[in-house]
Amino acid sequence: MAQLKGSAMISNKNFVQKTEEAIEIAAAGYKSDLRHYLRSLLALLLQAKNEPVTFQLLHDLIVDAFKSDPVDFDPSWLEVTNPEHELFDDDDEYLTDLSKEEQFDIAVRMIQFLIADYHRMKEAGLLDQKPSILYFGIDSPTGWRWYNFHPLNFVEQGLRGHQSEICPEPERNWAEWRTLAFIVIDGSIYE
Repeated sequence: MAQLKGSAMISNKNFVQKTEEAIEIAAAGYKSDLRHYLRSLLALLLQAKNEPVTFQLLHDLIVDAFKSDPVDFDPSWLEVTNPEHELFDDDDEYLTDLSKEEQFDIAVRMIQFLIADYHRMKEAGLLDQKPSILYFGIDSPTGWRWYNFHPLNFVEQGLRGHQSEICPEPERNWAEWRTLAFIVIDGSIYE
């Protein structure tokens, strides 16, 4: 994976800024659809399972997915239910006691769910609508609301959502697998 030049990323704030800059370059000329990008991200995530989770690693996964080979689509992903609720308790509060393995599994299943959901929308012809319709968002056959359908927009909005809503602590210096799960969730739903 590519390494950032210069100082190491030590905070959420630097992670978002550096990743936004890098994806602009990485996505230039990118012709594949969001399904392809997410399958590439999943391939890289699976390879990184045993790595220490850092903002540098998350940056590399997100950026390198624009130039990596994807895993093949697995029809069993159509059976994956939305795992987003596993990140929150009954009061809709952010769960803080998830193990690294639980977070990793949720991130993997969230990406699989989004790949399958995008696939469902494509198969149903929902993505063939006018851009003006897509701009205001559409509901997939599962009821998941989507606003971002292009890989670059998806990642940009995921990073913005991560920075403003999910992680209001811009100077924190630790990352978790759930950070990636929240980024892909926000990538699809953040306006």
